[in-house]
Amino acid sequence: MKSACASTALKVYRFVRAAVPDTFPPEALKELDQLPTQFWRAFAARANPRQLVRHPELAKLLESIALPRVATAASAPLFNGTIIFVQVVFDTASRTGLKISDTDMLGMGLYTRSGVVPIQRYASQYGFCSAHVQATFVTYPKQIFGTVFPDSDIGDWAEDIINSYGFKNTCLVFPFDISDSSRPNPFTLVTPVDGFVAGGYHNPTSSGNPYCVTAVKGVVQELSLNLGDGRGQAAAA
Repeated sequence: MKSACASTALKVYRFVRAAVPDTFPPEALKELDQLPTQFWRAFAARANPRQLVRHPELAKLLESIALPRVATAASAPLFNGTIIFVQVVFDTASRTGLKISDTDMLGMGLYTRSGVVPIQRYASQYGFCSAHVQATFVTYPKQIFGTVFPDSDIGDWAEDIINSYGFKNTCLVFPFDISDSSRPNPFTLVTPVDGFVAGGYHNPTSSGNPYCVTAVKGVVQELSLNLGDGRGQAAAA
């Protein structure tokens, strides 16, 4: 199973969703909301929507939308703040205390403090940015019924944590262990579409606070990111 970043797909979906008129047919809106990550990646690459969707009104809407293109400078200020990891501790109907171990959480933070350096160099091509990785992580208990939950829940959790701790200029990172199917995980990380599953994404909360979601399963995967980024894939994300 291949994994891919879902950030671009989510951004494109939100952009299109905001353009939906009040008179849009309910059937077309339902299809729009159910389109998979791979569709939005294809649409961002200028695929013909009439070949990919069923409802003619949805195809017409998609054809009328001009997506923003990657530019040589950022259209808004880049991130300047602190990255904080969140250890979600799940209680389910049959198990309690399900979490990524403290050791692994600290290890992810340690790796990120090194990994953020080249990422900052890359992002600085588009404007000033800075990121400090907090040495400690936040523990967040959550009761879940079932093993899959909607991704929108994570945005609510992020907002709750930010408000509870009074965080400012932070980006929360939520890692989830997808190696054990009995553990609760967000829908996007465990639902394959056309042979792909999302390896992670970043998103804003309802108040505009950034957060990241990532899948972990004990295997380090190479990210083909370099300062050239000729095709603009990283910039688009």
